[in-house]
Amino acid sequence: DGDAEKSNTTDSEDELRKEDERDLHNTQLKAKRKQPSEKNTSDSSVAVPCSLPVWCPKELKRSPRDITELDVVLAEFEETAADYRQSIESNLGRRAVDGFCSAFRDQITDLIADVQELKNTKKKNAKVITDIKKKRQRLLQLRDKLIGAETRMIKLQREYTELQERKSSLQQATELLTDLKELQQDCLDYREENPKGKVVYGTSSLPALLLESRGIL
Repeated sequence: DGDAEKSNTTDSEDELRKEDERDLHNTQLKAKRKQPSEKNTSDSSVAVPCSLPVWCPKELKRSPRDITELDVVLAEFEETAADYRQSIESNLGRRAVDGFCSAFRDQITDLIADVQELKNTKKKNAKVITDIKKKRQRLLQLRDKLIGAETRMIKLQREYTELQERKSSLQQATELLTDLKELQQDCLDYREENPKGKVVYGTSSLPALLLESRGIL
């Protein structure tokens, strides 16, 4: 009878252990059904209550606006796992649940971190693209100003060249007049020194022509 009672006790423990394993297996299947695919959650955001905790590691900044379906799944899973763990009496079953929960939590949090990093990268890229567009627009404006400045510079250079030519012509005319006045004065001085000299007017007599033009000069 003692051996029979011991055998019945062992069978009962085995049956309870198998029942715990079946419950754990069913919980794992439910959690896998709830687990969202990466395609559906990469950029998804859901309307959630403000009381939902935001998973956020130290190296990653997140706000309630960054909450996605993954955060909802994680919160519901941890709540369900905690309730289920309390219903398990055997230490073996609790350890199994803890191990599964830890692995599942790591998987979900890794996905959340990847989604957040991708979102942050997109924001940075959008900002860089905006800055590039602004700088490109500024460069186009500067190019237009440069083209206008080059046109004005060419015009000013042409006007400067014309002024230089006029200045050179004026200087040459001034020098010619100065030389003519000096030559006229030399002729007058010569006539005073030689009053009896015969004056011959002709096209080849430059001093005589200068004397004739002294009223003009």
